[in-house]
Amino acid sequence: MVNLHIPKIITILALSIFLLVLIESTLAKSHGSVNTQSSETSGTESVESKPIETESLKSSNQVGSKTLKKGSSEPKTLESKTSNLTETGVPSCPKTASISSGTVKKYIMKLSSQKAADKHYSMLENCFNKVINNNHSKGANHAKHDNNVNNLPKNQVIPFTIGSYTGYLAFFPSDVAAELNKLNEVDDVIEDIKVKLADTDPCYYESQDVSSDLILPNLDHIDQSDLPLDGYYNYPGSKGEGVTIYVVDTGINVNHSEFGGRATHGGTFCNGCPDFDDHGHGTHVAGIAGGSIHGVAKNVNLVGIKVLDFAGEGYISDIILGLNYVASQHNDGDNTVINMSFTTTFMQALNDIVNGMSILGIHTVCAAGNSADDACQYSPGSAANVISVGATKPISNDVASFSNYGQCVGIFAPGDSIISAGILSDIDLAMMSGTSQASPHVAGTVALIISQIGNMSPDDMKSYLYGIATYDVITGLDNSSPNIFLRTPHIRTHPPRIRTHPPRIQTHPPRIRTHPPRIQTQTPRIQTQTPQIQPPSDSDPDTPDSDLDPSDSDLDPSVQT
Repeated sequence: MVNLHIPKIITILALSIFLLVLIESTLAKSHGSVNTQSSETSGTESVESKPIETESLKSSNQVGSKTLKKGSSEPKTLESKTSNLTETGVPSCPKTASISSGTVKKYIMKLSSQKAADKHYSMLENCFNKVINNNHSKGANHAKHDNNVNNLPKNQVIPFTIGSYTGYLAFFPSDVAAELNKLNEVDDVIEDIKVKLADTDPCYYESQDVSSDLILPNLDHIDQSDLPLDGYYNYPGSKGEGVTIYVVDTGINVNHSEFGGRATHGGTFCNGCPDFDDHGHGTHVAGIAGGSIHGVAKNVNLVGIKVLDFAGEGYISDIILGLNYVASQHNDGDNTVINMSFTTTFMQALNDIVNGMSILGIHTVCAAGNSADDACQYSPGSAANVISVGATKPISNDVASFSNYGQCVGIFAPGDSIISAGILSDIDLAMMSGTSQASPHVAGTVALIISQIGNMSPDDMKSYLYGIATYDVITGLDNSSPNIFLRTPHIRTHPPRIRTHPPRIQTHPPRIRTHPPRIQTQTPRIQTQTPQIQPPSDSDPDTPDSDLDPSDSDLDPSVQT
């Protein structure tokens, strides 16, 4: 019975196996056809789709124009800092919501290091078709650029390094900038903003010859410690020789007779600006710092760095490029001073960049601002490494009503109604007021110190400058402001002696006399002969020699104007 059913069972099993093989073969052919079509479609999108031309990514397995390999992780989100490097170290493209739409803006991008910058620039080239422009801050022939988004190529990336600050300038839509800010190598992203001059009144000009007999109370005031003014300006004979002051401003009228060939144009970095001073502010500032008649340091070299236009306005990016140029011109051991007479609202990035100049050994002097406000609310005068200057009136010791104040101000100098060089002619004069005018008084004084006793670190210069200043004479200051008024170096050939040890303290009691005083017991001798009278001689040894110089032998003769 059992044997009769075995053939039927075998037949049924064989038929079942045949059907299973047939079904599996059919399914395999169908699956292969689907994979082929999917692969062809994906390949087409990979070739045609570029992140710069599309509003969004077409597939979740793509990053930019690159396709993720099988098993790759999903693209990064914007929620936290991420690395955009692949396993091989090649930069991958960040995910972007929109690249071609929206208004582009100029941004200042701070990077974590130069090593990170190199890889970041490669990513910008590969993913955004950016062009890295390393020749943009080489000087006057390459310095001009345009902040107008219609004129400056939007694919330009301009790297810069100032001290420890590494970054670049570039145009991006805001959403792309936000995306880049999430990358590990990007420390900060700052939108470019305007700055303005730190003066209070529009300048007016007087057609006068600079050799005319003018009273210069601002110069007369800074060479003495008390009032009244004596009518002279006394200064060291070195007069700032061998020192260069970079005036980062509206440019300089280099042909003005005040400068005697000592002024040159370094570079132009602002939107559509010419290579000369078309405003007047920079020339006026340069005349205070180093003019032959109206200047503090009369032999200093002056270099104009034009970052502000005819209206006295510019952008942070212009200033960065100007400072980057100065940094590129400075070598270790150079006697370099920078004067910056402009302000903007507090910006940590600008302060960091300006602090970078001090790291390079460049003495940096800034206007504190003219808002009658806390100077700590404004940049770059609030930067820690700069010498921030407030303003006083030139004849009295009163603080100027417009001057910023507070603990971020380092020192005060004359800044009200100051006469200096103008631009209407090569002998023109102008009068201006502001901490813009106070600042170059200090820059010129720094040059005098360097030429007189030698260069020093920016920190030591601040200490020396404050050490020779006049204290507690300024009236009208609040308690938060340092009551320190500028004074030029005394007429010495060496720095003042600094006590390096405590005063000697007497450790024993005074000596006490233990015996009575000696008493004379003999009669004094009486002269019995008439003294011989000598005829008068040509020179009396008891008469002081009127030709002897009673002054200190280590002092230079005072120079007066």
